[in-house]
Amino acid sequence: MPNPDRGNPVMDKNQENESTTDRPQEVPVKSRPGGILSDKGRVLLATGWSLLHHTPRRLKRLAILLAVRPFRALQPRSVPGDTIPTVGSAEGTDDSGSTPDEGNRIGIFGIIGGFFAWIGRILLTCLEIVGIGELLQLLWNLVFRTRKLTSEESTAFRVVFPDLAFRMKQVRVHPGSPICRINGGRAVTSFYLIHLPGKAGSMDLMVHELAHALQYETVGGVYMFEALYAQFFGGGYDYGDLKTQREQGERLHAFNREQQAQICQDYYRVLQGKFPLYSGSRETLTPYIDDWRSLAV
Repeated sequence: MPNPDRGNPVMDKNQENESTTDRPQEVPVKSRPGGILSDKGRVLLATGWSLLHHTPRRLKRLAILLAVRPFRALQPRSVPGDTIPTVGSAEGTDDSGSTPDEGNRIGIFGIIGGFFAWIGRILLTCLEIVGIGELLQLLWNLVFRTRKLTSEESTAFRVVFPDLAFRMKQVRVHPGSPICRINGGRAVTSFYLIHLPGKAGSMDLMVHELAHALQYETVGGVYMFEALYAQFFGGGYDYGDLKTQREQGERLHAFNREQQAQICQDYYRVLQGKFPLYSGSRETLTPYIDDWRSLAV
């Protein structure tokens, strides 16, 4: 006998169908216009936060440039991202084995190059103080459809920098960006905006690009010019024999901006059990990652 407490199963099923038909259908989140507006709102908030956060740093950077660089610009030297060779001592040859006459010629070009690099950094820092980077990124985010980092991308970067106080929410990603076509199909990072040639990038590539965003955080927009120079005229991405360079006393600042980011990318790859793209290993990469962690504060 049917259980009287359960009622008529046919009627129950019809009532369920009617209630389902009468129930208003939920609109998918992606098609709601409010989702887009809220996303643009987050972009605006991130822009305001970036200006408040970075303006004191930029003012301090400008003060250091004005107070110190006039004297240092007259001395050829090697600093992170610089492309001017270091002149050797007067006792014979420089580190590259050039003669004293060659060193003097390099020194003259070094003085001229150092002076114009100093002027360029001052102008760029002034533009950053008035928010040119935030403005350009805001306009790009308003014109194009960008997205925030996925949890997997954020986690991948935290593998390399577990204790870094880096605001990941301000980073945006533009899949299929036209900028990549100009750059030969390679990913590009401008300020806190990562341009990808396709819909998504591998996790180790995202670590590389986030390292560029971290360079922007620490040294400002000059990193972009240094990275472009490294790609087309400098040493490229190959960081060479890390063990030998470490034994010779080299630190992270001896590498160009692309090599610095590549060290992060290869370190992530070896931690995931993959082969590095260049000659590094976990043992040889770790000291330079420690340099990264100590500088990125």
